[in-house]
Amino acid sequence: MYRDAIRGKTGVPDGNVRPGGSKSMERNELPRFITASPAMRALLGEIRRVAPYPVPVLLTGESGTGKEIVARLIHSWSGRGKHPFIPVNAAALHGDLLESSLFGHLRGAFTGAVRSAPGHAAAAGNGTLFLDEIGEADPGSQSRLLRFLDSGEYIPLGGSVPL
Repeated sequence: MYRDAIRGKTGVPDGNVRPGGSKSMERNELPRFITASPAMRALLGEIRRVAPYPVPVLLTGESGTGKEIVARLIHSWSGRGKHPFIPVNAAALHGDLLESSLFGHLRGAFTGAVRSAPGHAAAAGNGTLFLDEIGEADPGSQSRLLRFLDSGEYIPLGGSVPL
């Protein structure tokens, strides 16, 4: 029965199983799962519908419900799969640290900034920037993030020219 669930009745993978394993998230592979659940099949359908469009996607849900897995599926099925997938835990970074991490900084922008550094937005390039727990970020950072999502532009800390 397990073999039938993986291969389907024809011996061909039925689309419900994705390659990966316990370390798949570290290797940028998709997690392995099998489902017959109508809710999961509906979710996979939504992912397939949204993936081709180059637009920001808001994923909501409690911590631990699989938002990053869904984001990785969208990334993989979008055509951006060969580009980087950059996950950022916004709850772990506050204020200027979050902005420096996302948008980078110029040399001398703050104490200890001895050289310029690109942020995660630049590192993602044509790939995906996954912002986890963004609701926990401070309101100032959220407003600058909204501007970035709306316009696609950002200003590194210490800079004056939008990138």
